[in-house]
Amino acid sequence: MATNTCFALYNISDPLKFITMLLTKPSGVGLGVLILILFSIFSCNTLSSVSAPSDTTDAHPHSFSRPDEVKATHLDLDIKVDFDKKQIEGTAKWDIQIIKGDKLILDTWDLEIEKVTISEDGNAETSSSFSLGPEKEDLGRSLAISITPATKWVKVYYKTGQACPALLWLEPSQTLGKQLPLLFSQGQPNLTRSWIPCQDTPGVKFTYNAKVQVPAAMLCLMSANNPREKRADGQYNFTMENPVPAYLVAIAAGDLVYEQIGPRAGVYGEPAIAEQAYVEFNRVESFIEAAESIAGPYRWNGFDILVLPPSFPFGGMENPQLTFVTPTVVVGDRSMVSLIAHELAHSWSGNLVTNASWNDFWLNEGITTYLEWRIMEATEGKDLRDMIILNGLEDFKKEVAALGEDNMDTALKVDLKGRNPVVGMSSTAYEKGANFMLLVEQSVGREKMDAFLKKYFNDFAFKTITTEEFIAYLKTNLLNKYAPGLNVDEWVYQPGIPSNLPETKSEKFARLDEITSKINAWSSPTRTILSGLTAQEWVYFINKLPKELDNRTMKSLDLNFNFTSSNNAEIKAAWFALTIYNGYSENIMPQIKDFLHKVGRTKFLEPIYTSFVKRGFKEQALEIYISARPFYHSLAREKLDPVVGFTK
Repeated sequence: MATNTCFALYNISDPLKFITMLLTKPSGVGLGVLILILFSIFSCNTLSSVSAPSDTTDAHPHSFSRPDEVKATHLDLDIKVDFDKKQIEGTAKWDIQIIKGDKLILDTWDLEIEKVTISEDGNAETSSSFSLGPEKEDLGRSLAISITPATKWVKVYYKTGQACPALLWLEPSQTLGKQLPLLFSQGQPNLTRSWIPCQDTPGVKFTYNAKVQVPAAMLCLMSANNPREKRADGQYNFTMENPVPAYLVAIAAGDLVYEQIGPRAGVYGEPAIAEQAYVEFNRVESFIEAAESIAGPYRWNGFDILVLPPSFPFGGMENPQLTFVTPTVVVGDRSMVSLIAHELAHSWSGNLVTNASWNDFWLNEGITTYLEWRIMEATEGKDLRDMIILNGLEDFKKEVAALGEDNMDTALKVDLKGRNPVVGMSSTAYEKGANFMLLVEQSVGREKMDAFLKKYFNDFAFKTITTEEFIAYLKTNLLNKYAPGLNVDEWVYQPGIPSNLPETKSEKFARLDEITSKINAWSSPTRTILSGLTAQEWVYFINKLPKELDNRTMKSLDLNFNFTSSNNAEIKAAWFALTIYNGYSENIMPQIKDFLHKVGRTKFLEPIYTSFVKRGFKEQALEIYISARPFYHSLAREKLDPVVGFTK
């Protein structure tokens, strides 16, 4: 039997069992208290008959929601951010479109639902019955709400729980300024439900307004129209006029400042890093112009960047109008700005046109990575583009080798139902997807490719799309006319490395191949031979070094090129993984431990911990991990727990 508002308020999932327990075993409850509890419960609505689903659907395999029955179309969020309790409390009011049925289904994760109201005239609100479904691993619980045919909106009164995986609350000591705490969210792939009750599937888009209260000394930001200065009262209002999926609703609050870096771009960050970020990203406008020439007009109200503390688990997150980035991209030489090009490209692929489900994730990341290559070629040159492609291909080939050529997770279209959607966030989606788009470009010509992209982003603007819909559209509007023989199915539906992988060459990498092939236990290149390399070249060089190099050779390399003390986390991560593998790590273990305690980007952490485990140092890895784990985001923990064998 489902619970009504009052039972949910008492966190009672089985009302009859609870009442029976009180009546048959009242010894632990005073008679007066027993009467008060029963009276307060039955003075509310009668037990609700609304049932909450326990499973997802094929169309939305990671959401309990049934948007084909009742769809959420607009959110009005009114919340207070409490840093002392590490909790968000408030209301989420949803305008709805009723197609059929008598209940709205939302996704939740560790939310305390206090009550639910509905309105039939758009003003007056009345209590409604609701129920929570059973807990599902990686999905949370469904929330079913009774509605009438005339219901215009539904309002949920709620609080976030202590296990909220979307929110990372940083103590002052974990920030750069060391004075104020800091909060940021990470909604992708399906974590927004842990701080907002919502239809948490990329297949549902909505507009939103938000009213947020934070401590007076803080600046609050969202993936929306943002303020540029702190408000004395800590009260902020936000508007997102374009429809977005739940995973792109983001929030951050802390001691943040703003710097304008172009007519359509700016950067936010803690005061200690804002000026550096301004210098690093001050050519963003040229990226926007290059992207528009390829994919059509930029349709969002500005492109701002928020540099987060090091515990951010990704390189970047493409929250519309407020891209989140790791501070590891701020290295002083603009060598990592391809990440900014990637997140900008999501303004078209992902944010404007969105994958309908996480099974279609490659449509977001593959097309975006291809656009990143094009932006970098237009702004930085073809040599750099080719090096970025080849380094990405190395990651993809390693992934195929690790998973196996026949593993269906190395196909572009994957089946993730019943599994954590994080599984699909792989090199396959990015690199195989982007190389498929590159193959299409080479097959039809760049002029026709760009005309297709502009038409695609215009025709599907602010909509969602499945793999099947995209392939049909691609064939109808491009391939059937100009490349009818292209074997699309091998790329999209078959695992492994396709037989017609586009060939990308780099003279600079070819030179490095020649050098690394000659390095052995008795020789190493001098500083002169490898002077002036870019970050992409250094990463490639380290990854191509023989794994069996002895300590003397490793020390010579380190002394010549300062890998251990590099300012570039990408270089350090590759170097540390190699040193662990060949035994040199004991000479630099303090630096490795320091890195693992100060960098939260999963891309850098996973190969280092993996090297520890593969070389038989699992106990050492686990010891370091247990110490560093509180600093990592829940998504990083999700990836790393099984690597080191951590169990709660």
